[in-house]
Amino acid sequence: MNAASDSLHRRRTSVATQLFVAGLGLSLLVALLAAALLLLLLRSAELEALDQRYTEIERVHLQSLAAGLWAVDGERVRVAFDAISQLEDMGRLQLTDDRGERMDWRAPDYRVLHSRRSFDLFHLEFGERIKVGRLEAELSRDRVNASLWREGGLIFGSVLLTLLAASLVLQWLFRHRVGRHLEALARHASSLSPDTLGRPVVLARPPTRYPDELDTVAQAMEEMGRSLQLEFATRARMLKELQRSRDALETRVEERTLALREEAQRTREALAELEQSKLELDRRANTDALTGLANRGHLDLRLRKELARAQRSGQALSVVLVDIDHFKQINDRFGHAQGDTALREVAHCLQMATRPNDLAGRWGGEEFLLILPGTDSTGASALGERLRETVDLLLVNGVQPIDAVPDLRLSITLGVACWNREETPEALIARADQALYAGKQSGRNRVVVAS
Repeated sequence: MNAASDSLHRRRTSVATQLFVAGLGLSLLVALLAAALLLLLLRSAELEALDQRYTEIERVHLQSLAAGLWAVDGERVRVAFDAISQLEDMGRLQLTDDRGERMDWRAPDYRVLHSRRSFDLFHLEFGERIKVGRLEAELSRDRVNASLWREGGLIFGSVLLTLLAASLVLQWLFRHRVGRHLEALARHASSLSPDTLGRPVVLARPPTRYPDELDTVAQAMEEMGRSLQLEFATRARMLKELQRSRDALETRVEERTLALREEAQRTREALAELEQSKLELDRRANTDALTGLANRGHLDLRLRKELARAQRSGQALSVVLVDIDHFKQINDRFGHAQGDTALREVAHCLQMATRPNDLAGRWGGEEFLLILPGTDSTGASALGERLRETVDLLLVNGVQPIDAVPDLRLSITLGVACWNREETPEALIARADQALYAGKQSGRNRVVVAS
């Protein structure tokens, strides 16, 4: 019994200590927050005072300093410079005139971490502002920081002491008003056995007082004891049945788990094959087999999406139709295999020239289409000109330079159209096609922007 009492005493002391530690931690936190809040307010006020000091320099001293520099009056400049250096909290001054000559001053306790501001010095001559120099001033924050530390310490100490006293009072109230009755409940709980579960709980309180939460706990413990007496008998009978059922269930679970693992493995393999097939089908459905660019179906779908996005965001959107000049003659002269090579080379140029969010695709035959989100007609025209110059450097048959076969020179003509509001995809493509046709009619190998 003595050992149980000692154990209860240790537990009560541990709870009280925990409450004190929690109160102390809460006191520290609240004190820090209060001190931090007040320090922020104080710091804001101090920094505002520094800003007013800069304003005083600008309003009172700069005009005299600029007049002295303009008149090349060294004595006047020195007097104005010294007057500024005598201002409170001044840490460093540097004056530079329009000839590059400098005048410096530093306070004895100058440090690098100061508040700095620069002022351009102007002289007004016949209504024209003429820059005559530049003044850099640094105000010391040492007084501000010292004041903040001093005020912060006072605030933190006063709040901490107040909250610490409140936590000590709460700890005392818990010990004398709650702790001893909890000990009685703990002794009752430690003495329970199957034969004594129905015994009433007795608290060291007067019988005429009003019931409170501790009485509710005691009553609940008594009801729990009576319920446990009934449960113990039922539970003893159920344990044997439960053990038999558990053994049978474990056997079935092991068998079912093994079957599910095999089924899951087969499902994962089938899903992997299905995903790979889907990716391949998507690639084939959206890609031109010869050039590797997007096909026309993919271009149609992407163009409608980009038009809807541009309608919502208000950004520009341009398309560029690209046509290989004299492509039929290339096929007739060098064969269809070389014509396919020319298509692939031009497609490669288009792909290398576009951004990640652009889309290049084969529109049909020797025509290609570029979709350029966020690009206006000027940017699209510049891109088209770079493409045209790049294609000019390609070879027709992979061996012979273009300049050696003037009549079969590999070149492209480009039609540019920038989307107008409420314009359909078909109308936008039609304007780009008209611009392309105009480029063909005016000699090919050029970029034409639709009006």
